[in-house]
Amino acid sequence: MSDRDTKEVAEVIDYNAKKDWAVADITNNEFSYTNQIKLESNTYIEVQGWVTQDGLESYVGNETVKKMGVATGLTSGTLKKFR
Repeated sequence: MSDRDTKEVAEVIDYNAKKDWAVADITNNEFSYTNQIKLESNTYIEVQGWVTQDGLESYVGNETVKKMGVATGLTSGTLKKFR
């Protein structure tokens, strides 16, 4: 597949471009997915589970979380607020 070929793999159901995050619902079962994210350094990190949008509230101020953004790369910190 060339860089110009594209295939839909998910539907974006919510996003915030300014804050560099998106929530997607996988729509294409043609591909096999892994629990790893490729970093710019060509190394991989393992994604450990997922949380629902409503479940994010329980992480506010409690635990360090990581986020991989297209513009910001890998970041981590504690959630200060949600919604």
